[in-house]
Amino acid sequence: MSDEAKKSYCDPLFQPVIIPNDMGDHNSGHDAGMSLRDYFAGMALQVITKNISLDDFVRLKPQELAEGAYKIADAMIERRKR
Repeated sequence: MSDEAKKSYCDPLFQPVIIPNDMGDHNSGHDAGMSLRDYFAGMALQVITKNISLDDFVRLKPQELAEGAYKIADAMIERRKR
């Protein structure tokens, strides 16, 4: 997926919740929410981790799991374009 295509699917899906802190102020709002791509990757990661063996889960690096999840998310986004 091209960088431009990724950007178009990185608009916030879920807006941040502003919560007052102890001082009555609000958090900075630096979190722009979750993109559709992030949401799809999170859902894919759940399936990946549920369906691999414990040995594979222990052996794999977190970066490998995340890369696999984002590859699935990118494929889902590409499919939506059809």
